[in-house]
Formats: sequence, structure tokens, C-alpha cells
Amino acid sequence: MKNMETRHDADAVLFIMRGRVTLEDFLEAGDAHFGRHATPRAVWDLRRADLSGLEVEDLKRVAARSREAAASRSDPRTALVVDSEADMLLARLFDALSETRESPVIYEVFFDLEPAWAWLGVDNPFPDRR
Repeated sequence: MKNMETRHDADAVLFIMRGRVTLEDFLEAGDAHFGRHATPRAVWDLRRADLSGLEVEDLKRVAARSREAAASRSDPRTALVVDSEADMLLARLFDALSETRESPVIYEVFFDLEPAWAWLGVDNPFPDRR
């Protein structure tokens, strides 16, 4: 995926999105990782991503797919890291949509990576990414 980079270890995965991202980018990234790994903690670094093309229906589809992937994750928690108030609102909308679909994933939104890792209870396993 041209707009995507993934790093992972046994406990955590870091998805880094860049440029204009689509529904398909999110679905492909999640499927590629969670189809092979049951990583309990995840961070989506969206600070360099353009989310302006996403619609509510896209967020619903991502929420549904995330719920499915959560079945293999123990106590799943996911941090969404954004760089603007508009993206913060979009991320919170995604969290609300996930809750209405009874997703077991607990989401939180941040502006920086370090507080996200701290909330997950994991030392940043990728210290070169701040």
C-alpha cells in the first residue's frame, strides 16, 4: 500500500498512514495485519494522512471490520493519533460508531504518539517513530 507502513512486535502494532487515504486503505491495512497477528494493542498514526475523503458509511465499514478482527485480540485497545481538531472529531465519530456496533475494542484519540503508547500501557516499541 503506497500510503501505509506497518510495524509490529508481539504486543503492539503501529499503522502509519500518509497522504489521501481511503476506506480500502484502512481495510487492507487491518486485514493484512490482523489476518496474521492477534496483536492486542494498536496505534494508528494518522497525523500525515488526509482523511477528508472518508464518509460516515466508510467509518461504519471500518468499524464493522475492526469488530470482526477484535475477536482474535485479547483485551483490544487502539489509539488513534491525529494532528487537527477536524480529524479529532472524525476519530471520535468513528469511536462512537464502533460503540454502537458493540465493538470490544476500546478507542482513544491523541495528538501525539507518546501519550498514546502510555495509555496503551506499552513502552513505545518503535522509538524512532515519534
